[in-house]
Amino acid sequence: MLHFRSSSIIPAATAAGAGLCMAVGLLAVMKRRRGRTALHVEKRLSDGRQLVVREGTAADSHQVYTMLEKLVLFQKLPEDLNISSYDLLKDFLAGRYHTAIAEIEGSPVGYALFYPGYSTWDGKSIHLEDIYVDEDLRGEGIGRSLIEYVAKLAAREGYARMDWSAVDWNVGAHGFYERIGAKNESEWIPFVLDRDGITALASSN
Repeated sequence: MLHFRSSSIIPAATAAGAGLCMAVGLLAVMKRRRGRTALHVEKRLSDGRQLVVREGTAADSHQVYTMLEKLVLFQKLPEDLNISSYDLLKDFLAGRYHTAIAEIEGSPVGYALFYPGYSTWDGKSIHLEDIYVDEDLRGEGIGRSLIEYVAKLAAREGYARMDWSAVDWNVGAHGFYERIGAKNESEWIPFVLDRDGITALASSN
């Protein structure tokens, strides 16, 4: 079940350093399993290797950050990455997001990062913040397998919708999302208030 983990472990883990932080996070994740069969998606790639998509853990945080750095380069937005690898780990341990990890022979080749939301029209929802696949493996169905993993989780937990966005110039991704059944809601315009904007608005009279 998607839920926000307790943040009470953060102060102790922070004081002890990143190594202990990872260990505490892994223990917390293991303890919070509710006895259900772990979700996973498997797929045979064109070269015969086996792809596995599994639940992400705190131990994956560094690899996720490495892939995130590649993602922002692909999106031509490296200057917009304002968090550190430590921030990513800390927020995972606080339960602010979840990940799915795509692996080939134990090596990560992609990830999905998502978190629970709420729609006043439909109820419980999941927002997919990131979907990433290593460039040399795109076209193998790995992105679909990552989204399928999140869809399986959403269906199991009774979520009514999943939503995500794509950069406007990535028309290949647009077509892929439409082929798997997603709707392009281009009549909606997203707005973002960044950290400086939040500070300015909060300080206004």
